[in-house]
Amino acid sequence: MKKLRRFPKNKFVIIAYVLHMSLASVAFCATYNVAPNFDSDCSDGNCNFQAALDVSLLNNGSTNTIRLAQGEYIGNFTYFPLGNNTGDIEILGGWTADFSSRTINPENTILNGNNTGQVLNIKFEDLDNPVIIGGDIKIEGLTIKNGNAYIAGGLMAFTAAPYRIDILHCIFEANHAEDAAGGCAVGVYDFASTDTDGVLYMENNIISNNDVSMTGATDGNGGGCDIFVNGLVVMRNNLIHSNNVGINGYQHPDGGGLDVLILAGDFYFVNNTVTENKVVADTGSNASGGGISIETKPPGYGGLESWAPGHAYLYNNIIFNNTVSTTQSLGDDIANKVRDTSSLSGSSLLISNSSYDDLWNESNAVVPTLTSNTNSDPLFSSIASSQFHLTVPSPCIDTGLNSALYLPERDLESNIRTWDGNGDNIATVDMGCYEFDSQQNIKTGFLWNLFLPAIITGKN
Repeated sequence: MKKLRRFPKNKFVIIAYVLHMSLASVAFCATYNVAPNFDSDCSDGNCNFQAALDVSLLNNGSTNTIRLAQGEYIGNFTYFPLGNNTGDIEILGGWTADFSSRTINPENTILNGNNTGQVLNIKFEDLDNPVIIGGDIKIEGLTIKNGNAYIAGGLMAFTAAPYRIDILHCIFEANHAEDAAGGCAVGVYDFASTDTDGVLYMENNIISNNDVSMTGATDGNGGGCDIFVNGLVVMRNNLIHSNNVGINGYQHPDGGGLDVLILAGDFYFVNNTVTENKVVADTGSNASGGGISIETKPPGYGGLESWAPGHAYLYNNIIFNNTVSTTQSLGDDIANKVRDTSSLSGSSLLISNSSYDDLWNESNAVVPTLTSNTNSDPLFSSIASSQFHLTVPSPCIDTGLNSALYLPERDLESNIRTWDGNGDNIATVDMGCYEFDSQQNIKTGFLWNLFLPAIITGKN
């Protein structure tokens, strides 16, 4: 757990501390204040975003905290540690101009790729030439938009196990990729070993209006995001809507909203809303997973391959009104491609207390465990300011599972989760990313948390 530390306002802070009780192992915490109009000189602790990323590369073994003042940052930003560099990187949006306080609202701090390239690329693990390096990554309170790349138009974030990634209170919108992962590609894994100690948390994010499409391509996946599982991945309170993968001419696109590849370990998908996502392909093609595609790949399958059993647990989700536009519609809402063959023997898929209309099971996929689900319309609000909120008499109100693992205490708007929404005097969690409030009938707007001035240092 990270310790909360308070520092003097508007000052560059470097804190040294001793690790493992050894003087030979010393790590530093470096904090950089960043604003859209700052220069590239970080010696005083104030500089522009790319300069702060660059100087952080030199702080081997350190925790680097980059505090972004509210505003818009236009460009294509990169952070590529080299050699044996290990250290943590935190990018925290929402700071006031004097860095005295912070409001975590992704709408106030924007990274804009200007459709000229990938918006933000943080890659500890070299996918082409694997090197054993890594560090924790934390990204919080940002809008990442208008990216355009071959893979991952918005965000690419990779590190090696056993490190951790946290992506919290972010918006990914209007990003484009030609091959995969329109909004983001995120994962913790290690090609050099079968280490499964990686951790990825994605909470309270909105992933919308991203797409994957390239004329002449035959495949594509992850219109919203590609998620790589190696160890533990928890996704909760996310709204994933209106993303798209494929165009006419595609043969095998997957995952209009999300494409999840389980290399090894556990994937928990809890209280998310996945809706109005689409997969587009040629007539007669085997496109699948308009909302979400979950898969493992056995040895010899090609590309990234799983090396151990994978387990997917879906609790309290709304995965509804997604589409696959082909005559062979394979899982408009959910595509189950979790295999139970060879080294993947023992893999599993559980779907509990969720709302979905169409589940497709690939021929060699595991038989899913299905418990207390519904295929009824969730009855979203038709009011623009409360889009994707539940209305009376939605079958998703008070029908979630209170004992679900990794159940969030609050919803996407920071409202208490286990609320009595149907007036039966029993507080029960709802399905989806928004909790229904019977006293207010429908909540409006996106209400994000307010935090006092603080710098969070160390590992999660």
